[in-house]
Amino acid sequence: MHAGWTTSTIRNDIAMIRLPQAVQFSNTISPAALPSGSEIFESFAGESAVASGFGFLGDGSDAVISPNQFLSAVTLPVMTNENCRLFFPNHVVDGNICTSGAGSKNVCRGDSGGPLVVNRNNKRILVGITSFGARGCTWGFPAAFARVTYFLDFINNNM
Repeated sequence: MHAGWTTSTIRNDIAMIRLPQAVQFSNTISPAALPSGSEIFESFAGESAVASGFGFLGDGSDAVISPNQFLSAVTLPVMTNENCRLFFPNHVVDGNICTSGAGSKNVCRGDSGGPLVVNRNNKRILVGITSFGARGCTWGFPAAFARVTYFLDFINNNM
C-alpha cells in the first residue's frame, strides 16, 4: 500500500501485490505496458480508454453483480483534470486521471483496482487504476483513477 494513502481524501490510492508465482498469459490474460518515453508526460485527455472489472453492472434495482463473475469492459473518453474537478473539487489532484460518464457508461461499484488502458499501435498502455466515482455508474458523472504516470516511481520500486 502506498505510504501516503489517505482514506478521507482518496489520495495515493494505489497498492502492489506480490503473487506466489508468475501469471501465465493466454488468449484471455495479457499484459499491459507501463507508460514510457513521451507517454510519461501525456495527459491522455481526449483519448478513448478501456476500463474493466468484475463489479456491478448497474445502479438501484439494476445493481447486479456480473453473472458468473465475468469480466466486463467499457470504453470511456478521458477528460481533463480541470473538468473533472468541477465534479470532485476536493478530491481530484495531479495523481488522478478521469473519464467522462457521458452516455451513462462508467465503471461501477466493485471495479476498484481495475485497469484503465489506452490502445496505441496495438499496444495496451496502463494509464489508470480505478479509484472512485460519484453516486452510481449510470448517472453520467465522471470516474477518477490513480494516474499511473504519477506513480511510476512507486510501481518500479515495488516490482
